[in-house]
Amino acid sequence: MAILDVGGFQRTFPEATHIIDVMPKDVNCTREYVQQDICETPWPYKDKEFDFVYCSNVLEDIKDPVRVCKEMIRVGKRGRISGLSQVSIPFVHSRYMLGTIKALSGRQKRDFSWRGIKSRY
Repeated sequence: MAILDVGGFQRTFPEATHIIDVMPKDVNCTREYVQQDICETPWPYKDKEFDFVYCSNVLEDIKDPVRVCKEMIRVGKRGRISGLSQVSIPFVHSRYMLGTIKALSGRQKRDFSWRGIKSRY
């Protein structure tokens, strides 16, 4: 069974046979590994190549979670997207996901500033 872990460099899904992540491969990693920004598509996999695609606590940290979700659907026969770790205004790392959620829900864009960091949603 072929299982892809998307963004699984740090905490790899135990049953994963393949990993795709922007971080370089760990020397102790025995799985098939592709070092690539997951927002850059297409990934170097065939359609429906994986029996299962796993992605946990990654989407809130990337610039284009919608594109990544579409790519996970393309390469996987089935999968799981784990719940978001922290999606709230004080956590700046969630700014991409907040913007995506607001865009998908049809809410108007607004300016956001936290600790001197400005973003536009």
